[in-house]
Amino acid sequence: MSHYEDGVAAYKKHADKDAAGLFRKALEQDPQNFRAAVYLALVLERLGDLEGALGAARLAVGVSPQYAKGHNALGNIQRAMGSLEEALQSYRAAAKIEPGSPLYRHNLGITLFDVGMIDAAQQELLEASSLDPQNADVAWDLAQASLKRNDLNTAKTALEKYLDVRPRGVHAQQAWCDLGDALVALGDPVGARLAFNTYLEGPPDEREGEIRAKLERLEQDDPNVGPAFG
Repeated sequence: MSHYEDGVAAYKKHADKDAAGLFRKALEQDPQNFRAAVYLALVLERLGDLEGALGAARLAVGVSPQYAKGHNALGNIQRAMGSLEEALQSYRAAAKIEPGSPLYRHNLGITLFDVGMIDAAQQELLEASSLDPQNADVAWDLAQASLKRNDLNTAKTALEKYLDVRPRGVHAQQAWCDLGDALVALGDPVGARLAFNTYLEGPPDEREGEIRAKLERLEQDDPNVGPAFG
């Protein structure tokens, strides 16, 4: 096999230092090997060498401007370095080349969110969600953008999707809390009570008292809801 192919095999085994050496050798043999440059960027990022990764990603984009994976890798490194405006441009380039990629639309969406462009962020995340409906990470990020815009119906749908796909995910308790708040605002106290009680079934945390108070208010506002449990 070639140095490039050996490097890919090492990368997949997480033998990162070996992979980096092999990709460098591949680039010595062929400086135009943009795929080797992208993999070198990925492995150096994984090793924590962000400056080296940045250089490799820029090399890949320079050699092959139409290779979307190179722009996405560059965006990831720029994002990790805190250069969000530069990352935004890289993700836009990747999404323009491959508009049907949920990964690139997702990365663009979360970066738009981080720079405060919430309307545009929601649109990109909606597109990513339509392209990959079972992606819990996309659903979660879409929910957060929608809540920020007070688009409660979209937030509700996205939160329900997250909880359906990843019921024990890292954001599950917060999702139940956010879902309960959305349902209260949407005039569904019964659904809100179920969401808040499901939240309380999780590990105790600092929000437990707040959630119990919300359940008590629901009972006071609408006796038909019934007592709060949990």
